[in-house]
Amino acid sequence: NNSTGTSRTVIEPPGVSGPAIARFSAFHTFLRLVQPINEQQYPQPRIIEAGQTYTFPFTFVVPEQLLPNSCRHKHNHPQVHAAHTLLPPSLGDPSISGNGGTLLDDMAPRMTQIEYAIRVQVFKACQVDPSPKVLVETKRKVRIIPAVDQAPPLSVPDDCEEYRMRKEKDVKKGALRGKLGRIVMAAAQPKAIPVPATVTAAKSAESAPSTMVTVHLRFDPTNEDQQPPRLGRLWSKLRVNTFFAAEPWADIAANSPSLTWALNRGVYTETVTLASRCVASASWQKHTCPPSPTCASASSSLHRRDSFQSTSSVESLTGPSAGYAGETFYTASILVPISLPPTRTYLPTFHSCLSSRTYALDISLSYHTPNANLIVPTLGLRLPIQIATTESLAEAAAARGRPKQVNNTVDEFFTPRSIAPPPTDFTERPLPLMTGAGRGRSDTLASTVSNASSMAPPEYSNISSPFTRRLSNRTVVRIAC
Repeated sequence: NNSTGTSRTVIEPPGVSGPAIARFSAFHTFLRLVQPINEQQYPQPRIIEAGQTYTFPFTFVVPEQLLPNSCRHKHNHPQVHAAHTLLPPSLGDPSISGNGGTLLDDMAPRMTQIEYAIRVQVFKACQVDPSPKVLVETKRKVRIIPAVDQAPPLSVPDDCEEYRMRKEKDVKKGALRGKLGRIVMAAAQPKAIPVPATVTAAKSAESAPSTMVTVHLRFDPTNEDQQPPRLGRLWSKLRVNTFFAAEPWADIAANSPSLTWALNRGVYTETVTLASRCVASASWQKHTCPPSPTCASASSSLHRRDSFQSTSSVESLTGPSAGYAGETFYTASILVPISLPPTRTYLPTFHSCLSSRTYALDISLSYHTPNANLIVPTLGLRLPIQIATTESLAEAAAARGRPKQVNNTVDEFFTPRSIAPPPTDFTERPLPLMTGAGRGRSDTLASTVSNASSMAPPEYSNISSPFTRRLSNRTVVRIAC
């Protein structure tokens, strides 16, 4: 018996005129576990009889992390090797994708597949050929979702092509009229969405996987008399990116325009529509800053900070717009819940040698100006978001270690011990006179042995999330408009 974890990718170039282009493919075995069978479990003699059932028990322990030699290709950063040696989830097999009772779509293309299987082979010894011959073999697919920790937030620059953390736009009176001011929309990377890793956890979950996103708004009017625009609706979509390649990734897979024309790698994107909400009830808060060098310098220092440096305040996250005059401005915050619909299977974010899965959150906002508009203006953001498991990697390792400690204690209790009296050489020998220094060394040795015998195995500790922050002065928008 053996258990294997394999990754397979197939890339077919788009149809073009001219000679046919061969497709690219790659295969990678990143995990192999072998189950030895005890000699006493084989039938004696080793002859399989018709109509007889033979049972061979087996146990495979899936590791939390792969061996370092499972990823031996070239890397541009050490973080790439660390990510590629984490256990990837099962991907692209609709026969085992789901929650245990219903098959669900994991949104993977047919170009990539990650499979775990238990394979059984029966060999026949041949007297002529020293190598055994395979009589029959079979395999059973196993769905594995590893425990995944939440990674630190990404540092997204202003000129990033994949994500957009901040967006500003002119607010105009009409198609051919002047502008009322400039509106800014910004948000930080939200906390990861936890999904259950096991069927039992999925059935016992009281609610769908969800998280919260705080959208910050700012309006810089052209003059003191201009009022901020009336907000309309806010809707969100989840972008599911599945990366695949015929050669190992040297960097962390990212969505870029270069993938469009790449022959040996690509990305498949699918969109999941989330909830749409009316945010007309969100109120604007007016701020007045008299024109002064101090206010101007403070405004310039708040301009466009990275997502990991941003705080929960509106001013520090949005920053002044390009048309800010340095006096009056308005701010608003909208706390938006994000829930995943239960009609799909959401795999944790992962990166492997040939395949990767990432997620992005699209948030769009409509607003209305005092005059009627034929086209409702909108603003949009694209935020990076992670999907992790409800059980962290440390919790999974600790849960696996607890039964092992109990078994070790039971085995130690039933270990045979000698209860015979000590030899006469030790009982009839006079005790040496212990001096103060010798007694100190003896006490030290005794305490060292005692401490070594009572030393417990290391335990994993729960690390507090770096995204923990206080939510205050924010508007919770409900579904009802």
